[in-house]
Amino acid sequence: MIVKIYYTVTKVPHLALPTLLKCAQNHDPVFFFHNPDTQQVRLAYGALAECTFEKDQNLFLQLKEWYEQLAARLVCVPAGEKRQEIQPEIVGGLGFTNSKQSADQIWGKLRNGYYFLPQTLIVQGKAGAYVVACSFRPIELKSITTAVRKELQAAALSDCKLPSMGHLKVSATDVAVWKRNVAHVVAQIKQQHLSKVVLARYLIVEAQTQLDPYVTLQRLLKTQPETYHLLLKKSGTAFVSATPERFAKFKQHEFQTAALAGTTARGQNTLADQRLGQLLLNDHKNRQEHRFVVKRIAALLAQQRLKLTIPASPQLLKNKQVQHLYTPIKGTGPYQLFELLAQLHPTPALGGLPKQAALQQIEKVEQRPRGLFGAPLGYLDFNCRGELVVGIRAAVLKENQAYLFAGAGIVAESSPDKEVHETHLKFQPLLQALGGNDE
Repeated sequence: MIVKIYYTVTKVPHLALPTLLKCAQNHDPVFFFHNPDTQQVRLAYGALAECTFEKDQNLFLQLKEWYEQLAARLVCVPAGEKRQEIQPEIVGGLGFTNSKQSADQIWGKLRNGYYFLPQTLIVQGKAGAYVVACSFRPIELKSITTAVRKELQAAALSDCKLPSMGHLKVSATDVAVWKRNVAHVVAQIKQQHLSKVVLARYLIVEAQTQLDPYVTLQRLLKTQPETYHLLLKKSGTAFVSATPERFAKFKQHEFQTAALAGTTARGQNTLADQRLGQLLLNDHKNRQEHRFVVKRIAALLAQQRLKLTIPASPQLLKNKQVQHLYTPIKGTGPYQLFELLAQLHPTPALGGLPKQAALQQIEKVEQRPRGLFGAPLGYLDFNCRGELVVGIRAAVLKENQAYLFAGAGIVAESSPDKEVHETHLKFQPLLQALGGNDE
């Protein structure tokens, strides 16, 4: 017997982002997603259904099967008032890989990814703010919506000021070991075993009191306005990201993605910033790294017979601490969504080339699961519309500790010292949001 899932959509007043985050603090699980271009916000909490990914099985196939089962169970209340633009969504993230490694203290239940169908979804944008309430019992929908309204009203009246930042202890993983790993991968590339490998390293931040992911996210909203902002929290483990990188935005007959590879610092004034940007655009190592990513993504989209729109040259995407080479890529025509997502992840910007050889090298060198770092996270509705971002410029918060992640694309011309400097720059958004000092 199929158990139906009933939902209703209700318009609510527009609220400031700190107010929305305040509303989520007493719930679990929680998902927050903010698009800087459209200023659209999603806040989801309470799991009516969950997808916890099993080991040794294809993550995208598991997600597809779960998604299709849910789609067959949805019923709009009242009947005939189904809104095509606002409806239930699944939210969360997939693991970077389906890790076969033993349990990891960092990731907890998020190690291989986690998606859920929220009992409460708030979508806010230029067209207004809406609550999507879901329940197994249609009689409960009104009470869920009423409770959300009361929570939003209470949050709007509460104090949303950010607390002062306390003292933090910051410790890096062994930089000398990481530099040796970079040199080893460069040697492998020069022997033509590989073209590119993205290596990650991490920092550990320890506070005197429990770290608050909502406070961290609010600081990122203020200090990194050009990026996406994301939170996924489950059972005491919170993943927070201020990522500049879209993995995919999609709807029927249209699929958008981007190549983001090649990085340098921002300048201290306009002239210096322009000079650094121009040097990046003309740098052979970074242009080669970027070209690998564009070429591979284009080939994958072409396999689905999509008509491609790709600029001839990259542009600069500027964030507060760094600027990147960036090429938007769009494909139009029919496609198989989950198949394409599985083929695309991880792009050479987060994994490497050739894909499987690079992933094997990553597992061998890093010796711990990446969890959600570098993985696709976002939302998907039941008309196959959604958006996923890449979980970079990210940290995992657990009690009074945070683990910060940063990666660098290693190619034949890579220098270990320069790659350490690049990852140092990439740590800064989360490190500063947590209140830590430099490494």
